[in-house]
Amino acid sequence: MEWKTEVIRCRSAEQRLCLRNVPRTTVEYDFQLLPQEIEAATVLARQYGADEFLLPFWHELEYVGTVASSATNIVVDTTTKRYKVGGSGFIIGSDGKYETFTIDTVNPGSIDIAAPGIALGFAGAVVMPAHPARVKKPFNFRKYSAEYFTADMEYILTEDFGITASNPYPSFNSSYVLTDRPLALGSARESHTREFEGFGNLSGPLFYSKTHTYAVGTGTMSWSFNTVAEAWAFRLWMYDVKGKQESFYAPRWTRDFPMNTDALTADDFLIIDTNDWLQDTYLGPICVVLNDGTQLYYIVDSWQSHTAGTYRMNLTTTLGQDIAVADVEMITRMPKMRFNSDNIEFDYQDAKVVDVRLPIMEVPE
Repeated sequence: MEWKTEVIRCRSAEQRLCLRNVPRTTVEYDFQLLPQEIEAATVLARQYGADEFLLPFWHELEYVGTVASSATNIVVDTTTKRYKVGGSGFIIGSDGKYETFTIDTVNPGSIDIAAPGIALGFAGAVVMPAHPARVKKPFNFRKYSAEYFTADMEYILTEDFGITASNPYPSFNSSYVLTDRPLALGSARESHTREFEGFGNLSGPLFYSKTHTYAVGTGTMSWSFNTVAEAWAFRLWMYDVKGKQESFYAPRWTRDFPMNTDALTADDFLIIDTNDWLQDTYLGPICVVLNDGTQLYYIVDSWQSHTAGTYRMNLTTTLGQDIAVADVEMITRMPKMRFNSDNIEFDYQDAKVVDVRLPIMEVPE
């Protein structure tokens, strides 16, 4: 999915304008082809590459078993697959026989199709959505020894799915909280910088001025979804976030504030071990992560000295529940972030795992 966002940075904030309400969607397939299939693929690419055609969504296929030639209803998952009324589907049997069909109705758990064609009637069938598309880049294939061929094609879809937004994450302070813990794919990197401008004259020292009143922190978050349903919920959330457009809270998952003393429901503070780098300087949202996975969100509005070796972290609200030191995994800062790319890539693996990796950026909100 590819959004288009205009980001206008100001001295103490930034403005983000979504220029594309619906993302452009591209699909890229890698193929392993038999020698006789190479010629067919080449002919298709040369003669029909500029035309619109129906593209089967192989990454959303579903095994449906036997489909009789008189069937007008097919049982499929309609909650996480992109079937639409008036759209098309693709069916292929274990013998290689295939057919496209038109969808009349999308039901909970099934689709009604138009009058069956002459080929409908399959054993060991798989069914998937099919959507209009065009070729986005040239057809490429590679020949190896022993008559082994691989090819890749990238397509751009020419219709909108009509997908509505979803809210898989909780909200706090009128913004989503990204509760997922990031994955480290090889390594995790993070960068921070504070921009300035230098002014020179014909003689004498240079003068410097801060370009912005905030530092820019960037990093990368990765997800590995074990099911298509999990990836679908994340995809729908992307429609709500719209690439770079919307910001959200993202816990840093670092143990920033070691808790020192058990807290009670009516308390509006936490007693924290002394940390000379963060106390008295950090004001803003925090996430209290309990050992059972529960996440609690609060806002720090002031600090004050406490007993030796501790500080009192004052909050804008009461805790709302007892919090014992033994039950706390970590207390971490929760800065406001946004995605730093309008391009969201879903990588579907053979084992139905879906990987997503996105750059993120801290924003001045």
